[in-house]
Amino acid sequence: VRLADVTGSWLEQFDEGLRHGELAMAVIRRVNAGPLAEADVLASLASIRWRKGEFGPARELAERALAISERIDPKGLPVAAYLRSLAVILNDSDEPEASMKAIERGLEIVRAHLGPDHPDIARLLNIRGGDLRRLGRLDEAEADYTHALEIFRASVGESSAEVGFIYTNLGSSLDKRGDYEGAIAQHRRAIAIFERIFGPTHSRTMGAYERLGSGLSKARHDEEAVAILRRVITRQEQNLGPDHPFTSNAHFHLGMHYRRVGALTEALGELEAARRAMVASQGPESKLLSRIYSGTGDTLVDLGRPAEAVRSYELALARLGDDAAGNEKRASLEITLADALVRAGQHARALPLARSARTRYLAMGDGAKADVAEIDAWMAEHFPSRR
Repeated sequence: VRLADVTGSWLEQFDEGLRHGELAMAVIRRVNAGPLAEADVLASLASIRWRKGEFGPARELAERALAISERIDPKGLPVAAYLRSLAVILNDSDEPEASMKAIERGLEIVRAHLGPDHPDIARLLNIRGGDLRRLGRLDEAEADYTHALEIFRASVGESSAEVGFIYTNLGSSLDKRGDYEGAIAQHRRAIAIFERIFGPTHSRTMGAYERLGSGLSKARHDEEAVAILRRVITRQEQNLGPDHPFTSNAHFHLGMHYRRVGALTEALGELEAARRAMVASQGPESKLLSRIYSGTGDTLVDLGRPAEAVRSYELALARLGDDAAGNEKRASLEITLADALVRAGQHARALPLARSARTRYLAMGDGAKADVAEIDAWMAEHFPSRR
């Protein structure tokens, strides 16, 4: 099992890691080592599948490991470990609410066994911070990151990979706030750690560089951003293959950079590469396609092609779904699609979407007042007698 972990998750020799994992499972079953040993192998295989970019199979394996441990002792530490493994996969699959439910259960178990300041608490808090960030709850996310950092600094040290992961996530939270220079600083701190631990070309290091490139783009450090993102694409294709969600992410960020600087044809090319990689790795119905279709729609509007943009926004909405966790994203997409419909001369379809977006923002309370006001102004301009 440990050989599977090293080859599959650390060295990213995925097929070799899976082979070792299957051999371990065969041995465990032959010697009747017990269900927890089988669960441990399943969790290892789930981690390898996750790093390989196969989120669906990874989730299934993690859920099987969790189910075995729950039958033995629903409040035991193995349950918390497998909940954490599942939560990581759910987070990367853009299922933050499901991930948070797993984390909350894990926190309760670990606190009962190990207390409030154990490194496993910090690992869980880091994942929950990512869930909260996806949900737009940035203050709560950063509180989790800060608490996790305090625990890790007092236990595993300042220069551990665990601290690097938090710097990366904290940088992403600052990026979402619009503090791009702050985000850049955090990503550079993470990269310094990852280059020492994983090496300068490992996919985890490249993932941190990808976020750095995106932050540099938003801060208008254009030349450095392009150089970094192009290098990330090249290395991730070598590390993980062209049809991997992490490779798709790099194409997406480069596409969004090209849109920011007005290189719209290049932007469409990178966004299409991002779409192809995501479809190949996650399937055509994945939620992870939503932002790619949305970015494509934005670029088509910039090109003066609103009728084509309408189709991209419709695909973005369809992939996002209508769960509560995606309510803010859905509201934003609805008003964006409504505007594209108006530009394309399809006013009748636009009005219900604008009203739906307004209702969603109203339900979000005071934090969305500015969004409601923008929609009101938009409706007054385009539908003055039908608000």
